[in-house]
Amino acid sequence: MMDLVSEHFIYALDILVLLLAHIFNRAMSEGFPTSWIEYTIVPIFKSGDLIMLRNHRRIMIGHYLAKLYDTFCMMLVKKGVETWVYEHFHLSANHIT
Repeated sequence: MMDLVSEHFIYALDILVLLLAHIFNRAMSEGFPTSWIEYTIVPIFKSGDLIMLRNHRRIMIGHYLAKLYDTFCMMLVKKGVETWVYEHFHLSANHIT
């Protein structure tokens, strides 16, 4: 099987954007697939007593499309907030910390 590298995604960007837009719009109108909202919590041991839960870091493993959708939504929210702040306080995005 051919290995995918980042260049494959760059060259297919126009097609991928349309496909992802279709998938995300369908999920918004018809509901998210169950696999998008199911996560597996994996404890990663940090240090100390192995039995104590506080000595573990929790990571959540979920569907990659759900993560991509979340990232896209957060980008839109951030852009919206930055625009609102600029319009109301006349600040540029560089001034927001």
